[in-house]
Amino acid sequence: MDRAFRALSPHSPDTQMLVGAVLHVEGRPPELSELRDHIAARLSVLPALTSYLPPGATRWTVSCYPDLTVHVAKCAVPGEQESLETVVAELSRTELPDDAPHWRLWLLHGHAPRQYALLYLAHHYLQDAGGILHTVESLFGPEITADTSSAVYHGFTRRLPTATDYGRCLRMSVRNVRQARKWDVPHCRTTPDRTLHWSRVPTDVLGSIAAAFGGTRNDVYIAAIAHSLAHWLNTMSDIPDPPDLAFAVPANIRRPEEADLPGNRTALAHIRLPATPLDPAQRIAGTIRATMPLKSPGVRAALRAGVDHVPMWLARATVNTIAGRRRGPVGASHIALRHRLAFRGSPVTAVYPVMCAPAGTPLAVLSFTYEGYATACFRADKGFPGLDRIHHTWRETIRTWNANPLRS
Repeated sequence: MDRAFRALSPHSPDTQMLVGAVLHVEGRPPELSELRDHIAARLSVLPALTSYLPPGATRWTVSCYPDLTVHVAKCAVPGEQESLETVVAELSRTELPDDAPHWRLWLLHGHAPRQYALLYLAHHYLQDAGGILHTVESLFGPEITADTSSAVYHGFTRRLPTATDYGRCLRMSVRNVRQARKWDVPHCRTTPDRTLHWSRVPTDVLGSIAAAFGGTRNDVYIAAIAHSLAHWLNTMSDIPDPPDLAFAVPANIRRPEEADLPGNRTALAHIRLPATPLDPAQRIAGTIRATMPLKSPGVRAALRAGVDHVPMWLARATVNTIAGRRRGPVGASHIALRHRLAFRGSPVTAVYPVMCAPAGTPLAVLSFTYEGYATACFRADKGFPGLDRIHHTWRETIRTWNANPLRS
């Protein structure tokens, strides 16, 4: 998977495979030298920050000491939240050289009094969302064991996957290729340009809605995206019978002993949800049914076994099909940050994700849960009018569901 992501050529600066996190910190911005010294002192426990794949390589190259005067920089942010979104979107267009580890850390300042932000970005072949959270925990969190890292899946057991588990995984894998489809939406066309927007909701709101249906916060998060997209499609009056919404949902399959390793430890699962308008109870209940296999430790173990043994040609074919120029499901990832972060005594008050949306992907969403809030990053293709406001619809959908208690 790492090699397949590495070989995926961006069609524009906006479609580069850079993912990451923005840490909002309370206090006076530090000197850049302080930040570089802090990173340097922790490189020994973060092999991902000293590793990279040269083009066409089959093995990791290790850099003993990356040049932190290049990897750690600063950037002034004029204005407020909207300006921060603009600056982060621009920095996510950064083209990283082939002969050094593919990550950067920026000290962002000037957008708020007595506050600053730390933007960490890495190429998706180098780290998935779990790997990114392990990095920020190792840099700015308390000392933790691998077993308690936010990067790992904690549901693995000693029981081997059953034939039923493997069968469910096979069906999901086949769907990844067969059911990925072009978005045939009138007046829309794929472009190389992307928008970046954030939206936040309290995690206890997601939890209370999920509890009424016996689901999870992730179920409500995905259901609200599907509900928002169905509403958006419904505004296109010349779509008589819209096809189902195709979602690619990464499943975390990282083991504790792999918490600090470079590369991806996720399996792409494919689910389909109705694109027609549904009442909230139907929407949430249907999403819970669709994501049910991903809640099974046996299925996760089977997915892991499949990823470990997939040949390179099949991994590349799957990535190219899902992220091709003319195809692409909606990407929806969600992961929780389990530990409080700080830098030199200044607390991190919020963590905002940064998602990528490769060519052919109309919409990709990544959500981080931290300190009582779920913050989602929406990257939308500019060729789909109205998707640049889908983050507002998502937040309003959850607010409405919470204001009008739902029953299963």
